[in-house]
Amino acid sequence: MGSVRRRGEHIRLSLTAADAAIVVSLTSQVLELLGDVDAPPAGEESLQDLLDGSQEPVPPPRDAALRRLLPDGYREDDAASAEFRRLTEADLRAAKRTGLTRIVSDLLSPEAAQRGGAVRLDLDDEAAEIWLIALNDVRLTFGTRIEVREDMDDERMSLPVDSQRYAEIATYDWFSWLQDAILRALTDE
Repeated sequence: MGSVRRRGEHIRLSLTAADAAIVVSLTSQVLELLGDVDAPPAGEESLQDLLDGSQEPVPPPRDAALRRLLPDGYREDDAASAEFRRLTEADLRAAKRTGLTRIVSDLLSPEAAQRGGAVRLDLDDEAAEIWLIALNDVRLTFGTRIEVREDMDDERMSLPVDSQRYAEIATYDWFSWLQDAILRALTDE
């Protein structure tokens, strides 16, 4: 399962090689999703372009997981929400990609020492906060894909342990644990 502990000024993550590979895989998939065709066109916009309203509003993503990561700014006002999305979505996507890329880079870096089948990584508080936000994006995306519900614990109890659904729920729970463990280490709980 791994461990997360405060070690002086750092938070030490110790993950099995398999767990680290799952984090890298799912994080990479979310990175790919954020680069989907729904992404606004690349390019620099002038301040005047942003202010004069000459650009078309950006519709919400068609993909349910992307809608979860990039929610509407105004639930009751489609026009305001589209305008808000036009002004903020490119930056939000870029910020999310930066955090997700950090996780992948950290886990694949030479500093992530592999000892005895474990990946060990020390994060300072700033890096741990970046990880928390990015892990939440991974967890939200994965949870949307597997259709997380409140009764998942009850559902899991009725599933064979070798079923795909059991593995999905266990993976979601593990990501929740990892996020919680990093938060607890950050807050010294």
